[in-house]
Amino acid sequence: MVNKCITLFVSNRCNKLDARDTSPTGDGKTCWEASSSNLMHWWLNANRSYVERYLEYKRRLNPEFSIPSAYPDSKHSEIYQGFKNRFGNKSGYIVSGVNWFLSGICNRVMYPQDVPEQENAGFFFDVFGRNSLVKQYGNGYMTKEEFNNAIKLAKKQGMAVGLDIFIQGGGHAINLWGAEFDEKGEVSTIYLVDNNDGNLGDWIYKAKIVYEQDASSGALFTYMKWVYNEDLKIKIMDLVLLDKGTSYWESFFKNKNG
Repeated sequence: MVNKCITLFVSNRCNKLDARDTSPTGDGKTCWEASSSNLMHWWLNANRSYVERYLEYKRRLNPEFSIPSAYPDSKHSEIYQGFKNRFGNKSGYIVSGVNWFLSGICNRVMYPQDVPEQENAGFFFDVFGRNSLVKQYGNGYMTKEEFNNAIKLAKKQGMAVGLDIFIQGGGHAINLWGAEFDEKGEVSTIYLVDNNDGNLGDWIYKAKIVYEQDASSGALFTYMKWVYNEDLKIKIMDLVLLDKGTSYWESFFKNKNG
């Protein structure tokens, strides 16, 4: 079986954001904001027809209603700027970022008693309410089985993927846009964008996947190695899968038209 790059989305660019230190206060802790923004740009594009219908509905109620979406280049994202305006240079989680943008609730898990914040988000609460479209796989580490199952699920269902890695003593959030599978059907290579790599253009990086046995548990854990620096082994902590939410969209418009 010949290895083949499996693209997990359809886009004419990789939606790379670069969260470098570009402001006087710094933005070195905003990788989760950039990764969440990448996912939201992908999601808005994947749901374009639904979003356009939703905007028409909302603007009948409020002509000034708008959703941030401008993305002229990888250094300027209206969504990312909204995250920075709200959260500043603070650590956080991809799941929280996506939930905040869609429903206005900045929690990793949403509960019935949660109410949307009143600060620049929750743009689609009318559609999704407290239902989260993201699911996290892994909890500080990922077994070989967990990692492969999650990637295959994303491929099958057309999901976008956020990725948390452990590098240089801390966590870092990036995005995974594609994968290769070996002759056994296991993930051997992934294609990434790193919002903190210092490049100004749109770059996709290739990383090899390696599975190593944990001495204490005996489980096979998942690591990656950049193709340009295979001496650096990086632990994959978890994957965040984002669904398009088609069933919620259909239900919303059915109720509005019914």
